[in-house]
Amino acid sequence: MKLKIFKYKKVKSTNDIAIRKIRSGIKNGIVTSDLQSSGRGRHGNKWVSYKGNLFLTIFFSISNNLNLNKFNYKNCLIIKKGFIKIYKTRSKNKKTKRHFV
Repeated sequence: MKLKIFKYKKVKSTNDIAIRKIRSGIKNGIVTSDLQSSGRGRHGNKWVSYKGNLFLTIFFSISNNLNLNKFNYKNCLIIKKGFIKIYKTRSKNKKTKRHFV
């Protein structure tokens, strides 16, 4: 699955941008922003949006006969690939610096 990256300097919410992309017919993508002013997390909870944080929403189509174990595994791979592509770095797991993807 190819995910197109939509980069913004500042948005109200990456979730809102993703919803607009889906409604316009785009089925897969990553929305990322340097800043967001009205972000929200799961269940509509307010998302703390400090400069330098990671602001992104990943969206893609799923089938109705979904296997949750496969979905979780694929979801982690998509997040890792997206992170590496956006930030041009590899995840590390060392004693001094811990970056978990």
